[in-house]
Amino acid sequence: CLPISLMAQTVINSDGIRYLIENDHALIGRQDKDLSGAVVIPSSISYDGKSYNVTGFVAPTNLTAWSSNEVTCEGGAFQDCQITSIVLPNTITSINAGAFDGCRSLTKIVLPEQLTNIGAASLANCTALQELSIPSTVTSFGSYTFGNCSNLKTISIPDGVSALCEGCFMGCGIDSLYVPERMQTLADNSLAVRNLKALKIGVKDLTKLSYSLNTFGTVDNAKLYVPKGSINV
Repeated sequence: CLPISLMAQTVINSDGIRYLIENDHALIGRQDKDLSGAVVIPSSISYDGKSYNVTGFVAPTNLTAWSSNEVTCEGGAFQDCQITSIVLPNTITSINAGAFDGCRSLTKIVLPEQLTNIGAASLANCTALQELSIPSTVTSFGSYTFGNCSNLKTISIPDGVSALCEGCFMGCGIDSLYVPERMQTLADNSLAVRNLKALKIGVKDLTKLSYSLNTFGTVDNAKLYVPKGSINV
């Protein structure tokens, strides 16, 4: 057997934010729960005379679950922190599961321009968040991504998103939403939005759209707009 060389992970603190140095790049580490205020993440940090691009987030310690209308995901980077706003650099293309779960004071987040994935429960329980601008480059949301964002009123699903995973918008405050043309799947409780009043389906052939009896949870009295000629379907 050949010996395996493992690079030791180094945790550093830069401007009050904890990072993990790994394989010539930096990941945003798990932060202290008392971290508060406005946060700006740089595109790179310096350590021991060397520069490291900030490319992502540390992975959570446990997977995401939904129980009794609560999203849980242990070990997210900023989980349960008191931050009020955050700006993420364009060097990040994916947000890991649980990254901002439980950030109940977070009112503003500026997402990277080339972001492609927003992970499971990554913005769950951000109850102060009222609006969010999602880059057009995003192609996937995870399960319960926006779960229990009860004051989230305004959001647009990018055209490249083809599936809403389980509980994606469950418990959000959205009253209207547009489902883009490329959408293929609306999973259980993905649109269980208590305040939903209108949903417009942009999918031209509804026979190619997969959904379940529980897609809308207990939502009722909402208007559903579909392409002309698709009412029966």
